[in-house]
Amino acid sequence: MEKKPVVLDLGSYSIKYGIGGSSLPGLFLGEEIGTGFECGKISDWERLKTILAIIMNERIELDPEETNVLISVPFHDLFEIDEKICKYFFERFNINAIYVALQPVLSLYGSGLTDGLVVEVGYSQTQIVSVANGYAIWDSIESNNVGLKLIFTNLKNKLEENGLNLNYKSIQNLIKEHCFVSQNIEKEKEKEKEKEKEKEQQKNKNDYENERYSFQTSSDRFLFPEILFNPTMAGINELSIQDLIKKSLSNFSIEKRKDFVKNIVFSGGATNIPGFEERLANELTDLFNIQIKKRANLKFNKSYCSYIGGSILSSLNDFQAFWIPKEQYKQDGVKVVYKCYQSRPEKKK
Repeated sequence: MEKKPVVLDLGSYSIKYGIGGSSLPGLFLGEEIGTGFECGKISDWERLKTILAIIMNERIELDPEETNVLISVPFHDLFEIDEKICKYFFERFNINAIYVALQPVLSLYGSGLTDGLVVEVGYSQTQIVSVANGYAIWDSIESNNVGLKLIFTNLKNKLEENGLNLNYKSIQNLIKEHCFVSQNIEKEKEKEKEKEKEKEQQKNKNDYENERYSFQTSSDRFLFPEILFNPTMAGINELSIQDLIKKSLSNFSIEKRKDFVKNIVFSGGATNIPGFEERLANELTDLFNIQIKKRANLKFNKSYCSYIGGSILSSLNDFQAFWIPKEQYKQDGVKVVYKCYQSRPEKKK
């Protein structure tokens, strides 16, 4: 009997799930209370276990004992994440087999590539990973704790300062509908100053409505997303996304750097912000002196890249030999999960 694969993509904002081969995942949204994942780490193991149990028992209509499960994870704290998840799924659900994969690698698969540079900007974290022949190059992995959550938090605070208390979904919609990444932040600021001058000249002094804060027309629409390229604007001591990429590629030859940058893949919710790809392409052109061509638009939301990659991978005939069966787990314990990675660093003692 053929075992149907289940794909679980673990994130800080949501956990995506579905049957291998599907193009659209189900979503378990953490929103304000979280998923048990934060900045690529397990922040609340009990909560994460509860969510995973709900998905396996109520959302996925398959017999766990006849199911292979592919788990998509970020690279931070992989030893802890892999061991806990491997043990939990085999002992709690008695699943047939498991495989744990890196989200950036799966994002590359989802884009139809096995070699390239993955720029993944999610809810709480940015990850930069070079991938060759379908495997992450460990020395190239860089990250920071900058993502959509920072933009959300800054907007929420600004709204509250101006007496506006909006719910989570409303703030999320403001970001989705009005935020954009400026291609030249200084020029954008000058344009906004000119607009403000015109408003002052036209404003009716008796019209108090004009005094209210409006995110839809404020410079915060591009200043908040600018945090991705300049985290110090949010008072955070983290490398910018362009500097993360520079550091990630620093150990490669100039020609190899250019090869990776030519095959760049964007993944994660923050990369959906209008202007993001163009701005980063310009930044990288300045850094590496190479013209970066924008890849053709993907037919799915970039928030789903790693899930799509996992869905494709788990359904390939050539992949079936890579599953880790429960018999092997019973024999070797949690260390068996390390077979999922090639050239993986030794576990730190």
